[in-house]
Amino acid sequence: MQQTDSHSAPSLSERSAPQSAAKQDAAHQYSVPQYSIQQRVLLDCANRVKSGIFVYICLWLAIGVASGLANDRPAFWLGNVGIFAITALLRLWLQLNLEKWVVQRLQLAKNFFTALLLLNILHWGVLTSLCVLLPGLQELRIPMLLAACGIAASVASVLAIHPLLRVVSPIAVVAPVVIGLLVQPTSANALVAVLCSILVVYFISASRVMYNDYWSALNNSILLQQRAQQLEELSNTDALTKIRNRLYFDVNFASEWKRACRHRWPIAILVIDLDHFKHINDNHGHIFGDLCLQTVARLLQAEVQRSGDILARYGGEEFIIMLTQTALPSAAAVAERLLKALSEYTLYDGEHSVPVTASIGVASAIPTLPDQGYRLINRADQALYQAKERGRNQYAVYEQPATARADL
Repeated sequence: MQQTDSHSAPSLSERSAPQSAAKQDAAHQYSVPQYSIQQRVLLDCANRVKSGIFVYICLWLAIGVASGLANDRPAFWLGNVGIFAITALLRLWLQLNLEKWVVQRLQLAKNFFTALLLLNILHWGVLTSLCVLLPGLQELRIPMLLAACGIAASVASVLAIHPLLRVVSPIAVVAPVVIGLLVQPTSANALVAVLCSILVVYFISASRVMYNDYWSALNNSILLQQRAQQLEELSNTDALTKIRNRLYFDVNFASEWKRACRHRWPIAILVIDLDHFKHINDNHGHIFGDLCLQTVARLLQAEVQRSGDILARYGGEEFIIMLTQTALPSAAAVAERLLKALSEYTLYDGEHSVPVTASIGVASAIPTLPDQGYRLINRADQALYQAKERGRNQYAVYEQPATARADL
């Protein structure tokens, strides 16, 4: 059997932590990206408005060319083209990097997203106000007003899921227009200002329905995820000892075995069986026996703390431990420490002390065959029987017979 370390009795903390490749594999295989509510809302808002990133510059180009503004006032037209282009490119860059930002810099991502979006919207509102105020831009008044109302309606709709932006965004595009109209208080301007204000109030009010629907669906989705996680946790947890059960161990051991095959690092198994547990049940009752199992599980769990290692109840009074990246000497040292922890703890049934001991079988190997993990468990089981035959309350290490196959 192959071994990769030569330390005779290292502690758990001295054993090497899983390498970065193992962490990446585990993250890829076991985890699904989970976002907080704020992260999800920001990503949903960004996905809803991404199709409008270049709408503003396209509208300005179309209006400028069709109205002759590009020829009459080229500096004014091109200057605003530049502002729209820079804003659009910044929004596009943020959109492409937003998923990374919401994980690493959520508050900065929120501020940057909100600032760029409102800058685009407010810029259009100010331009529309200038077209209302300046005599040389009067011919742009109608198309700019129509575009402003359309933008107000669209942002109120697509940003209806956001509690703040659904209100601020339509106001940002229409408020400069209303101010510009009221600066020149004619009856026509007053009428347009009132109509624009009524439209904004309507857009915001209508968006409330979509806002309620979205948040109701989001809350239900979160509730379902929580229930699913609770059910998964229950299905993977032993009801009595509250540690992992055999189903969880089998699934994760198979995955870890395949990963160890790819990376060529050792994996160890410890099979632990309580000594004379039937005698404890017969003499002290099953309730005390359950207490004994719970206590042993707690003691064992205290010694198996490294990320990636798994302790599980394997059946009855039998426990099993998987130690990743652990060769035989280190696994034997862990077994010795487990026995010491059990020997230092005594249960009491009333005034009578009840010592609890265990026998442990230890085996380790560097896997080479992806579907042969069960053979390592069999080896640890054989070592367990050796420990029992030698008198119990000890551990035994699997020794490779000369005639046995060396590979696993």
